[in-house]
Amino acid sequence: LRSDADDDLVALHALPPHALLELTSTERLVVSARFGLDGHQPRTLRELHDELGLSRERVRHALADGLDKLRGVLEIGY
Repeated sequence: LRSDADDDLVALHALPPHALLELTSTERLVVSARFGLDGHQPRTLRELHDELGLSRERVRHALADGLDKLRGVLEIGY
């Protein structure tokens, strides 16, 4: 069975690149790296914290905010 997370991941990979322009630079970087949209292996939140020098809480907030914005893009269409 597929989970909602699996569906979200498929939807993220299907987004047109310009959809990511709706995000702040930090949100875009975190979402892209977390889900491998940047052409690399997906990274964990801890890896992103280490790589970006952001607090773990800031990484979590950027991810959550970015995903909320992208859900909005999907709801209204692009």
